[in-house]
Amino acid sequence: MRIITLAAIFLAAVPAAAGAQARDPHVVVRSALPAGGLHEISGTIRGISGTQLVLQLRNGRSVLVDAARAEREQRATALFVARPVNVYGAYTAPGKFTAWAIQRARTNPRTWAPDR
Repeated sequence: MRIITLAAIFLAAVPAAAGAQARDPHVVVRSALPAGGLHEISGTIRGISGTQLVLQLRNGRSVLVDAARAEREQRATALFVARPVNVYGAYTAPGKFTAWAIQRARTNPRTWAPDR
């Protein structure tokens, strides 16, 4: 399964033609995200209100995530309270994050990539 996942990420990151879009909205294409100020954070959804999420990071800190753009561009997985997710985007203020893409994460936080 790990090889399939890596292959899917690699294929999504290399579009067939210039300007081609990824077909799977749940696969994050890094080139589609802004280069400056891009961050990756992982955590568990603790609350949802409209397109706003409260995400608890592995260090216990909470971040308010605006998921409107990710949902509008169909780059967000189904969002449920208690679901672990990886969120890609940018901090807009301390404790506030705008998501460009949200994907499901593994349930064990030890398997998550470091926040950056």
